[in-house]
Amino acid sequence: MNKYEKDVFLLAYSFVKEKSLAEDISQEVFIKCYRSIDGFRGEASLKSWIYRITVNTSKDMLKRKSFNVLKYPKWFFENLQRSGSSEEAVLKRDYFLSLY
Repeated sequence: MNKYEKDVFLLAYSFVKEKSLAEDISQEVFIKCYRSIDGFRGEASLKSWIYRITVNTSKDMLKRKSFNVLKYPKWFFENLQRSGSSEEAVLKRDYFLSLY
């Protein structure tokens, strides 16, 4: 872990562009490595194995994060805050409908 922690962090950061998220990914990578070290076959170097786990974990995190991010423009939330309550909207609508 001491040997690769900086490299793993930088690789994760290159994907997610957030320090705290890259730190979380780094921690998760080393937990995964610890749990599956028995499955390491030695066909590649230890470093490339850890890098592959880092890349896959980073991609998975981006997929999960993209589902959590609301994809609305900023003006939507500004207008939402400026508008009144639902009750006010219904009363205004009913009032205007009654005029016709």
